[in-house]
Amino acid sequence: MTFAGITRHDRRRLRASLLPALFAVLLGMPACVQAQESAVTAPSLPAGAIATGDELYMVPIAEDDIGCMQYRMYSPTKAVAQVIFYRAPDGSFTADRSKADCAKKT
Repeated sequence: MTFAGITRHDRRRLRASLLPALFAVLLGMPACVQAQESAVTAPSLPAGAIATGDELYMVPIAEDDIGCMQYRMYSPTKAVAQVIFYRAPDGSFTADRSKADCAKKT
């Protein structure tokens, strides 16, 4: 019996000749993935970035109307909150302007 003009014997030979090629392609795929990962370069950080955690940074934006520095969160690999932060008296960051180190200037 033939299928599209190919006999059963021809299909077996075709399968036998394709298996080594398929095996070689599958064996080589991890090498390609590793090459792509190693080609990725470390992103440059925005100017003035302050490290606050594992790949988390606070980046100065601008001073507000009373001279209080505003910051935004940045990470080259993680999702971050899109919130304006201020520096607290203890050096941490807060989204509450009234708790910011510059709150006393008001």
